[in-house]
Amino acid sequence: MPNYDTNAPSFMNNSNLDIGSLNCRSLYKQSSPETGSDFIRYLRSLHLDLLCVQESHAVSAIQEQLNLQLQASSTIWTPHCGIISFNPLLTLHRLDIELDEHIIACQVSHANALFVPFTLVNIYAPAQYNSRVTFFREILSMPFFNFDNMRLRDPMTSPAQQQDMDPSTINSMVILGGFNYHATKYIDEPEIPQTDQSISDYSGSDIHRLFHRSINSYFFECTHMPAKMALCYQLSAAIHHNLLLITYMLLLSYINTCIHLILCSCPPYGQIMPCYTPNSYSHPIAKARVCGALIPIYQPILTSLNNCVQNSILSLIAFP
Repeated sequence: MPNYDTNAPSFMNNSNLDIGSLNCRSLYKQSSPETGSDFIRYLRSLHLDLLCVQESHAVSAIQEQLNLQLQASSTIWTPHCGIISFNPLLTLHRLDIELDEHIIACQVSHANALFVPFTLVNIYAPAQYNSRVTFFREILSMPFFNFDNMRLRDPMTSPAQQQDMDPSTINSMVILGGFNYHATKYIDEPEIPQTDQSISDYSGSDIHRLFHRSINSYFFECTHMPAKMALCYQLSAAIHHNLLLITYMLLLSYINTCIHLILCSCPPYGQIMPCYTPNSYSHPIAKARVCGALIPIYQPILTSLNNCVQNSILSLIAFP
């Protein structure tokens, strides 16, 4: 049995958040309890602050058992997904948003106010095509994701003022999850653009190729690396896999403001960060790190993406 370091880390005075997202294909391994326990110890050994899981199979009868095994500070569960906090200084306030128990939203705050509270959303989309199309249609119609319901600290701010406002005046939203969608199967493969260009110069498909070009090629190497690094890279792959879809889903609702997404290491705003390569396994993409305030992507960048997605959001996120 592997020996994992599951000693609780010190969370005091640490404004950085390590957040992971993983389709775990059931946390509760009924047919192999030892395997399930070992898997949970491994997740604890990553010393994440927050972990979003999909396909958790966490029915009510086993949720308390999972909480004990995970030694979690707080959790939010549905049978399909969950948000787990390992950091006792974080408070998860569940928001009233549900869609067939496939989506969880909560506000995350810090006991010492080391960062501004933000909204964390965990989504697990149905695997079946028809169900997935319906699911995303319903998500896009939810008031929670509409621009008018963006949680501005000053609700009287006009759209014109919002374009020039400080991003810190907008509550951040981070969306993670499993979307059961593989865009690389449906997007052509022209030459990859240079990474020193502005992100606003690219179409949505260009950005997708840039962020995804390494994931499939190096997945084998990543999964055969030492245990901790392997899962970290799978988590990072999941984050990049979801990045473009998240932009597509929310672009129309938030086009006149800024949206906050978790990336991993921030180049100058508006510049594209290159993916990891086989010779750079130590790249900070291994974990999504939120340093105090979340990384803003400003309105002009979103505006430049609007034309390429406005008429094809649902077709892009729901291919059979």
